[in-house]
Amino acid sequence: MDPTKIRGVWYGDLRGTLAGNLFAEFIEHGDISKLLLRANYAGHLIVLAGDLRSTGEMSAAADLSEIDVPSTVSTPTSMKIEIEFIDQQALRGRWEMPDGNAGVFTLIPSISPQSAAPENATAQGEAPIQVVQRTGQLPKLSIFRDELNDLVKSMKAWLPSPFDVVIRADIDGKEVRRMAAHFWLLPNLPQSTERLNLWLSEPGDGAVRSININLSRNDCSYTVTGADDIWVSGTFQEIDHVLGRKNGRWQILYQKHALNLNGIAMLLALVLLPSLELIPRFILLSSTVIFVLLIKQFHDMTTAVKVNLKTDFRPTKYVEPSKVITTIASAALIAFVGWAFTVLNDGGLGYWIEWLINRPEWK
Repeated sequence: MDPTKIRGVWYGDLRGTLAGNLFAEFIEHGDISKLLLRANYAGHLIVLAGDLRSTGEMSAAADLSEIDVPSTVSTPTSMKIEIEFIDQQALRGRWEMPDGNAGVFTLIPSISPQSAAPENATAQGEAPIQVVQRTGQLPKLSIFRDELNDLVKSMKAWLPSPFDVVIRADIDGKEVRRMAAHFWLLPNLPQSTERLNLWLSEPGDGAVRSININLSRNDCSYTVTGADDIWVSGTFQEIDHVLGRKNGRWQILYQKHALNLNGIAMLLALVLLPSLELIPRFILLSSTVIFVLLIKQFHDMTTAVKVNLKTDFRPTKYVEPSKVITTIASAALIAFVGWAFTVLNDGGLGYWIEWLINRPEWK
């Protein structure tokens, strides 16, 4: 079917670095087929128009320019589209803008041939498609640029697709979306970020396969979706194996249980408080709380999600020195509570105050 022979109203959506709704009108103007496209994305509505030219038996392209440009807009929006597949039910292709935004789009006719199909078509032979989705949780991790590139290549191997991996990251407080090939060319790329998302899908409608990996402070997870349970399970295990290697057993134990010693120290201090007088009781409680908060803050710093965008380095599988120090400090806090109780009890506080006052260098 020649795309330049399309007529009528179609609607659908665009995906990629931008996502939104599309409303298209294919108009015959003499010997020329024109395309009038309305796109609504990120809260912006633009109207684009251009001539549709044939590039093959079932393909076409068009260079669209914005019309009815508001006076407040200095540079009109333009978009290049390529129709790669068309039949009576759908039209699919790629889109690209001069600023680097790109992706895919899908359009369906306003009056679909499928609407005339009998309601009992499922009962006559085709079983409904079942979508399988599996989600796995990841511990907080630090990942580097070369590892991200390896992960993108692995995603393309797990899900062979003509589409590229879409990278979404927080840069200078704003969300930036780019194809993987264009992401590393950004001029304002920071040293690191605390939020990054990788997403890859295949062409088609309905239960298409997709891989989504999210790394952020509040959610470190990966999701695999598809209609093939075997593929979903296999890809899920591959991702778990690749990302699981970044966190050894001791690092996972450190993230989950290092602060348990803080709780034990705090509990011990609360048990010992009734045996002290008012002032020593306040000193023991306040000093314990201060040390607990300091160790908690240091623990959060050593377990924060960090995506290094300009550093190529593969971290060691052994526990980092900062994490060892945090664990030792938490254990030492228990000993500190016992020592402080001994000093503050039975007049020990008065002895230390008198010792400080009578220091020779202070006289």
